[in-house]
Amino acid sequence: MDRVTRGLMENWAKDAGVGHLKEYVAFERFVNFIILSRHHDQQFSVEDFSCGDDGTLGIDGFALSVNNELVSDMAELEDTLSGSGAIEVSITLTQVKTSPSFDLGDLSIFSDA
Repeated sequence: MDRVTRGLMENWAKDAGVGHLKEYVAFERFVNFIILSRHHDQQFSVEDFSCGDDGTLGIDGFALSVNNELVSDMAELEDTLSGSGAIEVSITLTQVKTSPSFDLGDLSIFSDA
């Protein structure tokens, strides 16, 4: 990871209260936050949409959006679906790497996951 990106991530991690995490985990949170923030104006906890901690193979972030609102648990989903009208759903998946190179095998793992 380059110095500029590391600096941005470290500042964000400190402000977000995740500065105590391992660097790669904090970077996953940072990227998930950036991606979700670009598509959603609402406040959210990046922890609700991060899943890459030691053991989740291939997917570091997962977000479900229903009618342009992030859904973080089953109660929110049921509440959102209880209304009438059209339902528009989007799913965001992320896989985050700190290495400067690209490994096609990682894309395969992401695809399989």
